Amino acid sequence: MKVAYHSPMPPSHSGVADYSALLLPALRERLEVVDPGAPADVAIYHVGNDPDAHGWIVDALRKRPGVVVMHEHVLHHLIAGITIGRGDGKGYLAAMERERGVVGRLLGLGVLDNLLPLLWETRPQDYPLCGTILEVAQLLAQAIVRDGEGATKFITITVDEGETREECLRVGKAIANSPLVKTAFFASDPNLGRILAAVGNAGIAELDPSTVGLRLGDVTVVERGGRSGDYTEAQGKAVMKPAEISMTITLGRGIETATVWTCDFSYDYVKINADYRS
Repeated sequence: MKVAYHSPMPPSHSGVADYSALLLPALRERLEVVDPGAPADVAIYHVGNDPDAHGWIVDALRKRPGVVVMHEHVLHHLIAGITIGRGDGKGYLAAMERERGVVGRLLGLGVLDNLLPLLWETRPQDYPLCGTILEVAQLLAQAIVRDGEGATKFITITVDEGETREECLRVGKAIANSPLVKTAFFASDPNLGRILAAVGNAGIAELDPSTVGLRLGDVTVVERGGRSGDYTEAQGKAVMKPAEISMTITLGRGIETATVWTCDFSYDYVKINADYRS
């Protein structure tokens, strides 16, 4: 496997550079490590808070999906450097608004107009701005799903009211990885049995079926473990026809949530994978 490794390296004055200098020899014993930008099976991006050391890594991340290793939660200095530092005040305002809404945007305007001290020097922990990097990583992850072989639909699966985030992920992945569910989405077939069977197949201990709910888009399909009295097959088919579909499963066990993205299985998926061997 080839790995495109993106990280500052010595003599860069960065703890991440020192970390990579120690890691790379062991990594090279197991994998082929290639230069950033070179063709590879996977790209790894090490992101820290120094715009001089990590700005180029964020630029590369925007162009190619990969594994993001965030070495710090507070990235305000990095984001300020790759926005204000490059003459992109609007980019900084967008990041602040994403972080704290209108209040964040107003604070950003105060910084740009020299009415407030620089937030990355005085209060970075209050406005970490890590969401900017996470948003880029999320968009790239979704792009991988959209580019699935033969995919015709992009499906967002949200699992709510779990005891733990881990069990929400298990349920979401059980649905996302079910060939029967994926083919049903391709056919715009609201097959409730396949979806609920996938929930049960997730293996959640002591899951009470009577607390499970299901919504397709804004259509309530299952309430308290049973088919909603207002639901019709026509509603289900209509909401499953668009190229982008959302599904929400409620477990009725807690307050945790998780989201998984997947695509459908189409005729083209079978044709593509039947035409070659690896």
